[in-house]
Amino acid sequence: PVYYLQVIGDGEEFGSTCILSVNAQTIDSHEQWTYTWDTIPDHGIGDVSEVDCSAWQPGVHLLRLEVVNEQGISTTSGMNLIRLTPFDVVDSNVSENQSMAWPVRSGGDSMGDSEGGLYGVGSAALLIFFICVIVGIRSKDEDSDDVVRVPLVIEQKMLTPAQAYQQQWGEPQEGVLSLEDLPTTVDSDGVRWRRHPDGKMDWYDEGAATWVAFE
Repeated sequence: PVYYLQVIGDGEEFGSTCILSVNAQTIDSHEQWTYTWDTIPDHGIGDVSEVDCSAWQPGVHLLRLEVVNEQGISTTSGMNLIRLTPFDVVDSNVSENQSMAWPVRSGGDSMGDSEGGLYGVGSAALLIFFICVIVGIRSKDEDSDDVVRVPLVIEQKMLTPAQAYQQQWGEPQEGVLSLEDLPTTVDSDGVRWRRHPDGKMDWYDEGAATWVAFE
């Protein structure tokens, strides 16, 4: 059997019009077709081709329909039907306890107009801001420690001949300029640089009060 399941009221509020109907898409007679509905939650639907679902409770309803023709050939289809919680209960047959068990429906854009909603969003944003500031400060401190420690190691491992001579004997090697006499220059960022006779460069770390070899 060839058919499609027509749905009116999917995504609409509880109590509004809701109809499920089987529309046959064949020229053959379908008067002898049988319909087996399987729903979650169970709505106890019988062998019918049209169902009124306007009174189904808000939420998601899983539908499975098996249609069998006169020759015993079956076709099965399924879908999810969504019924929304109304903002105001209009059905007098619905008890207060029953409506309290329904899913909570968002107010959409109207939620932003409530004072409580604004305070909640503002508090959350402020908390995230403080967390970011604290993490940033800790990361900056750790980076500063690394900057102080690493240049000292480089300074010890990369000595020029003049530095090695002066470190050992306390005075510059004859014919080699003293480290204090090397020409220096200051770049646009305020960092002081100097060039050694062998062509190597180093820069002065103000925080560590030491010269750092440039690689």
